Amino acid sequence: MTTNAPQCVLVQLNDLGLGGTQINAIDLAAELQSMGWSSIVVGFAEQAPQGPSVLDHAKKRGVDVHLSGTPTNSIRGAMFLARLARRHRARLVHVYSGLNSRSAYYGPSLLGRRPLVTTMYEMAIHPSEYEHTSLIVGTGYTAEKLANRPGPVQFISPPVDVHQDEYDPASAEKFIADWDLDPDTVHVIIVTRLTYVLKELSVRLSIEAMRDASMSGFQLVIVGDGEAFEPLSALAAEVNVEVGRRAVVLTGALADPGPAYAATDISIGMGASAARALSFGRPLIVSGEFGLFETWDEQTGRKLQMDGFWSPDSQPDAVAQLRHQLLALGPDSARRAELGDFGRAFAEENFSLEAGARTLSEVYEQALRTYGFRQWAADLRKERYYIMESWYKGALWRLRPHPRAWIARFREWIDR
Repeated sequence: MTTNAPQCVLVQLNDLGLGGTQINAIDLAAELQSMGWSSIVVGFAEQAPQGPSVLDHAKKRGVDVHLSGTPTNSIRGAMFLARLARRHRARLVHVYSGLNSRSAYYGPSLLGRRPLVTTMYEMAIHPSEYEHTSLIVGTGYTAEKLANRPGPVQFISPPVDVHQDEYDPASAEKFIADWDLDPDTVHVIIVTRLTYVLKELSVRLSIEAMRDASMSGFQLVIVGDGEAFEPLSALAAEVNVEVGRRAVVLTGALADPGPAYAATDISIGMGASAARALSFGRPLIVSGEFGLFETWDEQTGRKLQMDGFWSPDSQPDAVAQLRHQLLALGPDSARRAELGDFGRAFAEENFSLEAGARTLSEVYEQALRTYGFRQWAADLRKERYYIMESWYKGALWRLRPHPRAWIARFREWIDR
């Protein structure tokens, strides 16, 4: 950074739940302060869940989140973001999730006056996403697939604060005592959002794995909340009754899941949660979206990191595969310690928060140099996707010559 005064970036969160993307956004905003960037972080109050939220994490990190009511449509969202950008003299806009791109494109980035940067940790990029903006993705193979995209693409592995996220035996013991866990079992811990998209299947398969008598030396602990919490709790209760012990424990969401990571003997996770487990020096089994489990080790580590600790694949009899991997690691404390030490070193070298923030700062600086009206205008053709969607919904072909009908249908299109 060549200027002494901090440059301001307007950051829009994709959600206020305790998800990896939101936590990454807050951590990066905090870390960028030392690199000459001040961040105006905005979220919509209606998205805040009951109980712990990313607002707790932001407070801990010293990041203010500006809360607002949710705009009723893209145009109102654009006007809101434009006013906020003007008020704080933001140089550029960074939105998390492509769902927020349109309001930023027509608001603070209108006519290319402010560069638009989008972080998309989704596993597929929708055709309607703008192509001439700066795009950040969470998997190496997605970056490779988009190598010919007109705008720049940057792979940033889910960053973790390796100084804060490290093993603490005292907090581990407290977590075990607070939740009355069996101290004589191997604690398999999952920290995740309990949503049907991406997460629910792997968590359900993990619970099913505890039905077998061979798993008597393991206790599965699930930390998180979401719309799948109730059915997964019911399944856990069923398994506990069947095996005659407290084999599965659900804690709900925790404002600070650090003690849960510390108490982990074996972690199961994907994305940012998997990265944090490595930072805590815990052995890891990466879970895919569709029922694949793979132990993170010296052979698989680099590939799994480039894939964002996620997989689109499945495997036959995933429950049996998970049991096999747990039974291989559970009794072997020396191997668990070896994998934990290797994972911690790997985290420090490959996806520390400092490294992620440096790369993001470079993305911002490149966007300021290269994005302007020409790039903004080139993406106007993307509007055809919204028009086509309205057509397929029947919004356009039902238009009537009467002006009021045209106005009503136009408003319907804007609300999209």
